[in-house]
Amino acid sequence: MFIKEIIIKEIKENITTSKFLFLAGGVIVLFMLNAMVSLSDYQERLENYQSIRRAEQKAQKEQCEQFSNVVFHKLRVVKRPSAESFITHAKADKLPNGVKMDFFEISNPQYFKPLDIYSKSFISLDWTNILFYLISFLCLSLSYNALSGEKINRTLQLVLSNQVPRASVITGKFTGLFTLIMIPILIGMIIHIIIYQLSPEIAIEKTRPFIALFFTGMLLFVALNLLTGLLISSLTKQPMVSLSLCLIVWLVFAVVIPGTGWLWSKQMVEIQSVHSIKVRIARKSQELLKMNQYSLKSKSSWKGKAPTEGLLKRIHYKQKEQEIMNRLWHRRIQKQFQQTDHAIEFAKISPYAVFRFFGETISDNGYSGHKHFYHQVQNFHSTYKDFLRNRDQKYEDSYHKFWNESWMAPHWMSSKPINYEALPKFTYERPNFSETLRKAKGNILYLLLWCMVLFAGTFIAFVRYDVR
Repeated sequence: MFIKEIIIKEIKENITTSKFLFLAGGVIVLFMLNAMVSLSDYQERLENYQSIRRAEQKAQKEQCEQFSNVVFHKLRVVKRPSAESFITHAKADKLPNGVKMDFFEISNPQYFKPLDIYSKSFISLDWTNILFYLISFLCLSLSYNALSGEKINRTLQLVLSNQVPRASVITGKFTGLFTLIMIPILIGMIIHIIIYQLSPEIAIEKTRPFIALFFTGMLLFVALNLLTGLLISSLTKQPMVSLSLCLIVWLVFAVVIPGTGWLWSKQMVEIQSVHSIKVRIARKSQELLKMNQYSLKSKSSWKGKAPTEGLLKRIHYKQKEQEIMNRLWHRRIQKQFQQTDHAIEFAKISPYAVFRFFGETISDNGYSGHKHFYHQVQNFHSTYKDFLRNRDQKYEDSYHKFWNESWMAPHWMSSKPINYEALPKFTYERPNFSETLRKAKGNILYLLLWCMVLFAGTFIAFVRYDVR
């Protein structure tokens, strides 16, 4: 009974304030803008993706006139844009969206479209950012004086004098503020989903499970911010002190800890520069040449004849050199992944960072999506190489030797055409819902743990709170 009355009281006191109306209106407007902006951005990136795919299909078909051309053709492999970018955009227009690869190697990740540095320089208007910046501020602005403010005007003393349990006060205030904040969020999300429902480019029925999963994390994030404000309010006597502490806590969790993660990870994992790797490749290549079994000799008279001992030494050298290059460049990329993983681990000390990476996991964007794409590319490259090797074995005019010299090697490869339809095709597969849930489960549990600790801390602090 007491809890219900406190819930109604909290809603009535705040729902008509200019502070709530302004921020709630802003939340709804931002959700509507997000729907329109994210749809436009998705359509643009999808068109770019399809354009690259069509151009690549045309180029590859032209190379299929001769098997050796396919071996040396630089295939552009591109990640399909995420339909869930509205959840977390995560600078998807700035991260690499593809690689180039041939039989011999995979290039470093790269972006296949010139960046619009002016229109893309602003904070992405997605659900995660709306919650991260605006909703967290709304939560703190409503809860920072929930207890310290009522102590000043003696409302809290009057309530407790009527034998209202302190647990009921905390529960009622939290539930009332939580219900109040969820009103504009739900309105904004419903409008957003309706707009997406009308778009032919988005299969909203496939997106709904991911929205539901994000909604779970969003509930915990809202609760976490409210409990942070309530805890600080129960530890202070003056509303202005509560507000100042709330802002400091927000800055530490949202800015300082995530920002210092990179400094820590750079100390943990050292990444070699491009120049140093090139120097190492050159040094190891020279070491190979000093061995008798390798050589760089070449003669024009070799062309069209069975590989001689001199040519085989050259082929072996080039193959070993390619192995060294692939190993060193692959190791550098793995070090980059390792460094980023360490930065994320450190940043996840902050529940705000946990929520941000939770959104990236669900939307398959940002670092999470990029890493998943690159691993798929590696698997596809192995499949692509195996296919070409197996197909080469069927050509009688081939000497079955592969080495990375496009001006020379084709003379010992087949000149017969290859069927384009038989070539393996790369199709990016985003993690399904079960896999996404498995990856996001840890983040959800971590946010839940934070909420439980904050609620327990708030209750203990309020039990000892002097309301006089």
